[in-house]
Amino acid sequence: MPYFNSKNEPITLIVLSMSSQLYLLQLVKSGTEHATCINIATYFNYSPNILLEQTHHIWHVYLPDFEPGQIYAYRIDGRYDPCNGHRFNVNKLLIDPYTRAIIGTLEWDDSLFGYDIHDSSSGKDLKFNTVNSAAFMPKCVVIDSGNFNSGGDIPPNTPFHETIIYELHLKGFTKLNQKIPEEIRGTYAGIAHPKTIEYLKNIGITAVELMPVQHFITDRYLKERDLTNYWGSHTIGFFCIRCNEFGPSLSFKGIDNKSYYRLTEQDQRYCFDYTGTRNTLNCQLPYILRLIMDSLRYWICMSTVPGKFDLAATLARELHAVDRLSAFFDIIHQDPATAHDVFTLNDLVSYNEKHNEMNGENSLGSESRNRSWNCNVEGPTDDLNIN
Repeated sequence: MPYFNSKNEPITLIVLSMSSQLYLLQLVKSGTEHATCINIATYFNYSPNILLEQTHHIWHVYLPDFEPGQIYAYRIDGRYDPCNGHRFNVNKLLIDPYTRAIIGTLEWDDSLFGYDIHDSSSGKDLKFNTVNSAAFMPKCVVIDSGNFNSGGDIPPNTPFHETIIYELHLKGFTKLNQKIPEEIRGTYAGIAHPKTIEYLKNIGITAVELMPVQHFITDRYLKERDLTNYWGSHTIGFFCIRCNEFGPSLSFKGIDNKSYYRLTEQDQRYCFDYTGTRNTLNCQLPYILRLIMDSLRYWICMSTVPGKFDLAATLARELHAVDRLSAFFDIIHQDPATAHDVFTLNDLVSYNEKHNEMNGENSLGSESRNRSWNCNVEGPTDDLNIN
């Protein structure tokens, strides 16, 4: 978590890691592509002004010599003991969960995994991988959030009972719209174009909900097939890539797997998968609940844009079932902002089966139980008895 304000006060970096033994910071010097790994515990010899402390499992380091624009990432050292939930690997470069900006693109490589992915044994993830992943990882950037210019934007404050939300894909919504200048189709400017606003108002829309707009990565199996992650669902930064015990070490898993993820009680080598995306955030810890709320508040306070969590009900599981008295519901009542994806009304009464043929995976890779009804005709129809 980088702290810096517009008064040119020094940077403080903060990271939660309850079981780690050593916190290291990797810095990239300005004007170079070469990163220097610094053991913060011995960095006092380089800069006596640095102050490193650990308070209630939270590492925090005071960096008076750095300023916005500084590129950095983490390395966390500790036990590699998957059967007890620990997957620390100091050889893996890690993204700060609270980073405000990311530079570079993740390049898929075997070194991103904490184990040898070519090992065919069932216990392959129990073996430690010592290959450095730094060359293939994006990096974090410190920014001056205090200087963000919202252009005088004022939220409309439409009452909830009068709100009609239109969920859309930022690029897809305007990419083919001939009424919008070609150079801004598929961009934020395309969404803000008067023709877009006019259309949305004409159909009664009061708010637009964008598909994920944070920095995201394209899954390895898609990249290898020359495909891309169109939906942007695998965000990294505020929310790490969705993966299980066999996924790469990019952020949460490497910082403190046992704290950030719900693990099975019988064998903490494995993740609980309440989401259908192979892991579940560990909302039993107050630090993780704070991460959720901090991310929502950041967007609304910085850009006046409220955020949301898909699959939010999974965050309300105190033990296993959803608990209406859970801590998650207590805190979300302070800043109500949850949602879940649904069909369009037209699709809901037009299809029984999913039709993702264009995904290049033979329509696989998504939920099949859509709870829709096609009114006895699959897809569009001219039958007036149905329409």
